[in-house]
Amino acid sequence: MFEYINLNGVNSMKIDKPIMGFVEYKGKNVPFIYQDEKLQLIPPNVETWRTWKSNVFKRLERLKEDIRGEEWIENIYLSGKTNDGEAIKFYIENLPSNNNGFINFYVIYFVKYNIKKIQLNNIYGFSIQGREIDYFYNPIVSYNEEIESSANKIKIRNIKVEKPKKELVGIYKHNNTEVGVELSIIYTYKTNSKIPIEAKSRFEFKFSKPQDLKNTLDIYWNCRLFLCYVSGRKNLKLDDIKVYGDNKKFNNENGVIHICLKDNAEENYEMADKRIINYEYLKEKSILLFQAIEENSMYLENLCSSIDETNSYGIDRIIQNFVAFEREYRNLYKEEITRSQEYNEAKTDVIDCLKELADSNSGKKRGYIKKFAKKIEKIENDFGTRMSDALSDCEEILLPFLKYYYKEYNSAMIEDICDRMNKLRNDSAHGNIDLEIKPIHISDFSILEELLYAMRLKDMNIDIMNIRKAIKSLKAYSIIIDED
Repeated sequence: MFEYINLNGVNSMKIDKPIMGFVEYKGKNVPFIYQDEKLQLIPPNVETWRTWKSNVFKRLERLKEDIRGEEWIENIYLSGKTNDGEAIKFYIENLPSNNNGFINFYVIYFVKYNIKKIQLNNIYGFSIQGREIDYFYNPIVSYNEEIESSANKIKIRNIKVEKPKKELVGIYKHNNTEVGVELSIIYTYKTNSKIPIEAKSRFEFKFSKPQDLKNTLDIYWNCRLFLCYVSGRKNLKLDDIKVYGDNKKFNNENGVIHICLKDNAEENYEMADKRIINYEYLKEKSILLFQAIEENSMYLENLCSSIDETNSYGIDRIIQNFVAFEREYRNLYKEEITRSQEYNEAKTDVIDCLKELADSNSGKKRGYIKKFAKKIEKIENDFGTRMSDALSDCEEILLPFLKYYYKEYNSAMIEDICDRMNKLRNDSAHGNIDLEIKPIHISDFSILEELLYAMRLKDMNIDIMNIRKAIKSLKAYSIIIDED
């Protein structure tokens, strides 16, 4: 799972200092330097350097053969020890570059750990901090200010920091393992600072039984995709993963996993901390999103790389939103529920008639009739009808946004909205890249994106007001959400 998810635009915390040590490479322990997501192997002696240098052209020839043979070049692990005595394991792209006998690899991730306290097949959990986690679960809840006021001024007299209890988000299943998810706040005291105490939020994941490195990374990826969903974008900024070899002690980590992700997109929006569905709206039902992501029953490829990208609609975004709706509709709605009883009865009658007709014929004619019957069995609602079903189902939730986009909105407008979207969907599906996008379509696209969140959150039994507030917060709408 970890290698194949497309998250262009993601970002991880940088390692400031180089890491040095030895790794085993082709049966030999060789020195290495890791810096800026690259692992450089240093020849241990002149003889090895000459050999590696002469291998440059051999490597190019082998690479050409691999490409001609259309074979996948598998990623590999390199293990060793760092100069501070800790174990380290690199997962690298097996496409080394050779700089005159000095070999370089691009690193996908590495784990640096205390081998005396943790084994990579015996991980009991991990914790993760980062920008979007602070946005989701604001650590400011732990501060209580005492304010002193007078006729001329107001000043903060004292700040009390009260450590809140951990929030148990819930438990979900990863394969045969229960994963407990908690939110907590971590404090750091800084001397000689104007802000002596810093509070950061963190997710904690505790396993009912120990996991290996691959499963730990899969569970981490579920967390990352969860944060992408509630942020509505992919360019997260998360710290390294702290792993633990004891299921009772989560104070001092026994190892750190650093993820190296390419194509980083910065987040320039000044109020990005407000553009999120925060914990207040989801509470313990957040765990349902983790389970859905684990089961691959959510489509997230339509999310933009950054908030800036949400301001424009390119053909790729349009198509991905159509695909996202089709997937979510299949995941959350059943075909027979959205069709009337008369429709289902008529469909059954036609199929029965065709089957009887097939039985009374023979040869190729009988085969053709059976094919017609099978095609009718597979007939589903078209895109417009499905969108109309879902939009009618979520109309009450989306009413403030429908009124925002459509002047004098009424329920009869749903059919027009969905007809326009159906035409654009069909045009894009048939390769018509010269789509005629009118101003009204921008409103339709926006409602389609809001509908995707309304469908999912309604299925989670989030109450209407919280769904409305969540969508308003995520999309930064300047509207008042009132009870209707």
